Amino acid sequence: MKELHNALVIAVTDIVERWWTDKEAQFPQRMRLEAEEEELLRWMDAQGVDVVPPFKRRLGSWRPDFLIEEDCFGEENFRITEINARFSFNGFMHAAYAQQALIDIGVCSELNGLVPVKDFQSVRGLQ
Repeated sequence: MKELHNALVIAVTDIVERWWTDKEAQFPQRMRLEAEEEELLRWMDAQGVDVVPPFKRRLGSWRPDFLIEEDCFGEENFRITEINARFSFNGFMHAAYAQQALIDIGVCSELNGLVPVKDFQSVRGLQ
């Protein structure tokens, strides 16, 4: 897993650093952006490293989704299906709403021993 992560960091950093300059790769034509997104990214690219540090120093939050397949030799191979940049908070809130739904339909109750980890109202900041 660590090798996969390191390879992705190298590959994504390489693409980002060549995004506007590699005419042969034509990244902007291959992955169209909204006008506002492109304008912001071009502005960021035009700033000096004192204003916007190089991408390799500010990777941000992104993660790959992958499948693990086994080849004929029993080796596990990772096949990346998507790379997204959703923040971990997104999953935290989905878990809180899912937990509340389980409480609402009676799946999480002290009658069956399934006790929620955290009070949903406090997660939402209501208490």
